[in-house]
Amino acid sequence: MREKIYLFLLAFSIVILVFLYKFQSTNFFAQQEEIQALERYSQRLEEENKLLIIEQSEASYFSLEANENALSYFEETLGLNASAVQKKVEDYFLNQNGVEDNPSVPYAGMEGIMSVNKVKLLNHKWLVADFTDGVYWGEMLYEYFITEQGDLELELLSSFLYTN
Repeated sequence: MREKIYLFLLAFSIVILVFLYKFQSTNFFAQQEEIQALERYSQRLEEENKLLIIEQSEASYFSLEANENALSYFEETLGLNASAVQKKVEDYFLNQNGVEDNPSVPYAGMEGIMSVNKVKLLNHKWLVADFTDGVYWGEMLYEYFITEQGDLELELLSSFLYTN
């Protein structure tokens, strides 16, 4: 009788071991596939990140923040902080928006008042600004100077009004 119990326990243990092996191997392979899928996804995200970094670097090539020479010109020559200059120039253009056409915009509004939407400083001498009256829009290129007294002087170099 004792032998039969041992034999039954041995058979039951083998069945349990086979079941556990099958379950664990299936679970292991599923986890391996999931790990490989996540690694592929991670590689794809890393490649996209590299492309975005390159794209951002290209996009910021003509910007005041990325131009060390322009930054040093403001700091060393004029003793000004570049972000303060950028804020001053943007405020100058945006504060002229109002009930009448912005005087910095070389075109009169056809469907409303011409207003400056965005100003981007390219370096320590040039800026580009976007303007619109709600229907028509355009861009303008200015040369700007900061005098030793800290005043802003502007000279319109070119402008363009897009056709509707």
